Amino acid sequence: MFTFDLGSGPAVLKSASSLRNGSIYTVEFGHSGREGYLDVSGQVSMVGISPGSLTKMNGISSLYLGGINADEITLPGEVAARSQFVGE
Repeated sequence: MFTFDLGSGPAVLKSASSLRNGSIYTVEFGHSGREGYLDVSGQVSMVGISPGSLTKMNGISSLYLGGINADEITLPGEVAARSQFVGE
């Protein structure tokens, strides 16, 4: 999942299917203007548009990769994931 917010609300892009636990993947993500992209190796690329008219990100945003310990970190409200990853 890749979420970014340019100031007018979040754009949320999710991979097309679940990933296999223990496998290695290449993940690329980013945005150009309002258009964001998420590429996960072996899957269809996901593209989404941020709402509103803003095209630039101001300031430094948090970056979360992989799992987190919910007892130690509180995610911002706009992060759509609220449960831990469950593998096969």
